[in-house]
Amino acid sequence: MHIKINQSVLSSAAIKIISCAGKKSTLPILANFKLEADKNYLKILTSDLEITAVAKINCVSLKSGTTTVNAKLFCDLIRELPDGEINISLEDGERLEITSERSKYKLSVVPAEGFPDIKGTDIKTNGRIRAGDLVEMINKTIYAVSFDQTQLNIGGIGCDYNENNLIFIGTDKNRLSLISKKADGLKIDRENLPILPRRVASEIKRIVEAVNPDDILGVDIIDGMFIVEGDNFKISAALINASFIGYSKLLSAEVGKICSVLSGEISSAIKRASLMATGDDIKVVELEFTKDIINIKGASLESGEGFEQVSCKYDGESFRAGFNARYLLDFINPINSDSIVLFELSGEKRPLKIYPADQKEYLGFIMPMRND
Repeated sequence: MHIKINQSVLSSAAIKIISCAGKKSTLPILANFKLEADKNYLKILTSDLEITAVAKINCVSLKSGTTTVNAKLFCDLIRELPDGEINISLEDGERLEITSERSKYKLSVVPAEGFPDIKGTDIKTNGRIRAGDLVEMINKTIYAVSFDQTQLNIGGIGCDYNENNLIFIGTDKNRLSLISKKADGLKIDRENLPILPRRVASEIKRIVEAVNPDDILGVDIIDGMFIVEGDNFKISAALINASFIGYSKLLSAEVGKICSVLSGEISSAIKRASLMATGDDIKVVELEFTKDIINIKGASLESGEGFEQVSCKYDGESFRAGFNARYLLDFINPINSDSIVLFELSGEKRPLKIYPADQKEYLGFIMPMRND
């Protein structure tokens, strides 16, 4: 192996994927980058067997070859080298020599033959999705995913597909968040909805955030893998071995009474009122919907009580219920503060349905709580 490559380009690619390295794996070699030089490109592969990331970088390839090197050390060193051209060569398979204008380092390597075969890196993607849409979908569902590791069927983001739209769903059974975006060319088994693990979704989001949001990415869900690829990277991740819970009954429920309110106003009022509510983990605020006014109350024996009023458009019967303030804010906060949010009221014991007036593909359902 012998290549010439730009330092800043290589550093950027290595930093982007290093968090996928298997630092705590029982296979020590998974703490390494697998480097493969061939045909004027360098391919860097890293994996913890749950998620695999591949970066492909243009370079001058003087001699092809492959090896593995400690990912953290390699990444740290390349990042600290001055900008400009660097040379990377493999000396008889024993040391990886990295040189720049005034620097020279020789790193220990492990032969690539010991690196396990990784499933999914050769799968061709059939679907297409806008990069910014994929990031938005993760942002607007991951917060609702359950932390209960014993319930695999809600332990990640559920994936569905309908009418050329990819659908992500997050739930912990007390709330549900759903968003759909156009993604042509996908096929999903709708009888056994796949589940993307929370950590994997976070890593995919972090990597894709560095891409131009208008770039079109390849995406597929096949053979127990979730795969995303761009022009110079590819991510393959193992899905949870379970089928996501059914959620369609929520979508087919009768339409309730609609209350419309400005996102920024209701969000700020809930946040203030929740300061007075009981509990460090769960703060319950009471919402009372009356004609053209939402009354919001937060109270506790320790702190006292606080009241807020927010103007709205509502002409239905008065409705009062307590809700987890964080659940409400998690859904509302990503919405533009100048947008109108619609609350759909179906009864004191029924889930509260929330969605932006101008983005009905983003839905939230929140179960009411008792406010003692």
